[in-house]
Amino acid sequence: MKQGTENGAAPNEAAGNQERIEEARQLAYDHGLPFSSRPSQGAEDDLDPYTYDASMTPEDFELMQQRRQAHQELKSVVAMYDPDMAPKKIDEIASVAAELHLDRQQLWRLLSMFDTIAAAAKQLAEKLLELLQLIAEWAAKSLPRQLMEAAMHAYAPPKWWHYYKHAKKSRVRKKYEHRICDSMLAALAALREEGEGCRECITPAPSVAPI
Repeated sequence: MKQGTENGAAPNEAAGNQERIEEARQLAYDHGLPFSSRPSQGAEDDLDPYTYDASMTPEDFELMQQRRQAHQELKSVVAMYDPDMAPKKIDEIASVAAELHLDRQQLWRLLSMFDTIAAAAKQLAEKLLELLQLIAEWAAKSLPRQLMEAAMHAYAPPKWWHYYKHAKKSRVRKKYEHRICDSMLAALAALREEGEGCRECITPAPSVAPI
């Protein structure tokens, strides 16, 4: 009796497994991915891309080859953009590009844009530093020393200036340099707004002719 129950359960279990396989196959098709019914427990069970087995349909095997070739092409674009990049990083970027459905030309344009953005950001930072230097030079010439020191402390805490001048790591110096710049620009903007308000207060009202 027990044996009969087990024999009767086996077909049901096989049918359930096949149903799950078909659901997984349909999910893969919906996302444009190749499907294999071969169980995988780890890297040692990965499919050999050069050997066809019955776990895949011919269409799935062909799709796997197409995706593999496209991935290699994307990797070659990344390697061409930065020959010194680590292979693992190249593979990661190529995988992300594949998920975004980028082709070789689109990926190259995107990578090239990073150079343009970085150059523009660097140029903007240099212009801001030049502006701040001019302001500092003007303040040093025009303001009394005590007022200048008070203004500097108002712009940024002494601790920031200390780290900016004496930190051993360039990363730390840049961090506090950016903080000081942001603080100074915010203070100057506030002074400008206050100045505009003062001008409005002292602007004489238009004269009205007596009736």
